[in-house]
Amino acid sequence: MEIRVFDCWVHERDARVPLGINGDDGGVPGQMAIDMVEGALGYIVGKRAGFTEGNSVVFDITGAAPRRLCVAVSGRATVVDDVADPTVTVTTDSLTFMLLACGRIDPEGPIADGRISWVGDDELGGRVARSMKFTM
Repeated sequence: MEIRVFDCWVHERDARVPLGINGDDGGVPGQMAIDMVEGALGYIVGKRAGFTEGNSVVFDITGAAPRRLCVAVSGRATVVDDVADPTVTVTTDSLTFMLLACGRIDPEGPIADGRISWVGDDELGGRVARSMKFTM
């Protein structure tokens, strides 16, 4: 049933965000939605962003559903518990993280206005910020 929570959470934002209607982006549904994206981070980082052996990224997610997610490439890109010295650290709020992962917004907007930023390897940070989309 987790996929249904994810679908409902995302589609509520499809209706709410363009109209400027505020709502609760956190709580259990928000955390469950991020859980679904967490399951795709290996694909996002390894295949879409093209991280290679030895690269790693930490996503510092702030806002209504805060989380710290780490992905390291050792053979293949995999979510790990922690990364001591990440190649890049990406910081964004949970709503922007989800809108990017679900392909609901063009990444150039949040990059330009600072809703997503990174420190470390500038090229890889930009690549992952622009490669978050994994849903249709």
